Amino acid sequence: MTVKSTGRSLNAINIPQMRPTGRGVNSAWVRRVNAVLLMQALRRHPGSSQRELAVLTGLDKATVSAVTSQLVDAGLVARSTAPAAVRRLGRPAVALTIPRSAGIVFG
Repeated sequence: MTVKSTGRSLNAINIPQMRPTGRGVNSAWVRRVNAVLLMQALRRHPGSSQRELAVLTGLDKATVSAVTSQLVDAGLVARSTAPAAVRRLGRPAVALTIPRSAGIVFG
């Protein structure tokens, strides 16, 4: 996945593009796959909260939180000031979006 126009990409969060080889788990590759899953889910469901993204992707809430923080730091995802669409008791969910400043995404 590459982002054009601003020079940002998933590589900006230090995730290599190579697939794991040999035995064992390549955790960097797994993080890249998780980031791609979140970006795809967010593209299909803009304004989703981290909780909703966890349900949509099947990822653990802690994983969604960690990867979302990396994507926000890289400027590929923005936290919206508007609350997420689904209302529930407790802390209000924050809607996440892909900002226009992130550029165009090619997969």
